[in-house]
Amino acid sequence: GSQAMILKDFGLFLTSFLPILFVILVGATLLHKEFVRKTIYNVLSKSVTREEFLWGKFLGLAGAAIALETIFFIVVFCGVFFVEGAPNTL
Repeated sequence: GSQAMILKDFGLFLTSFLPILFVILVGATLLHKEFVRKTIYNVLSKSVTREEFLWGKFLGLAGAAIALETIFFIVVFCGVFFVEGAPNTL
């Protein structure tokens, strides 16, 4: 019924919104902390280019966002299954 529809809508909203918010907040704070603690200079003094450093940060955050979306999807799917009793098309 309507409880399952609300759960689906809210779950899909959270599944799409929270990983984006996570990537924005964590990405900004990670680079800021690298500059404040001056660890970026230590990393870049090695044989790592700036592009490789930024690609590594990007791919790490993308992997974390994909993992977060997967976890949210599983939680929403289980919640809908619990409320409805059987999976239905979203």
